[in-house]
Amino acid sequence: MTSRVFVVQEPLKMGTDGVPVPRINYGTLHPFGTLKFPFTWGEINDRMLLADTRSYVERARDAMRNFNDRDYLVPMGHPGLIAIATLVAAEENDGRIALLDWSREARAYRVVQIDLNHDPVPVPYRHP
Repeated sequence: MTSRVFVVQEPLKMGTDGVPVPRINYGTLHPFGTLKFPFTWGEINDRMLLADTRSYVERARDAMRNFNDRDYLVPMGHPGLIAIATLVAAEENDGRIALLDWSREARAYRVVQIDLNHDPVPVPYRHP
């Protein structure tokens, strides 16, 4: 089975001809696997309230069925949809998620492993 890269919400912008075009270059994501977009551009934006979460959870579960250790999640789009997709990925994969995080300095994606089954390492509090 090949790896899948779940970009939570496809980031598009309106082109000069009025046709939506990608806001990012997906070429940097292709080496990680096949791109999947659980949610589409335009159906909800970050200024809108995420009112009916049940329907979005169901859609994420359908789109991300069998999320596993070979798959990645790209947290891009509406914050509520990112939260839902992250929760569904963890639910599907026994609490383990691999995020792809963009590094502006390196101009590349970094893999961030999250495992909810391990206790986090405590970070000492530092007063600002």
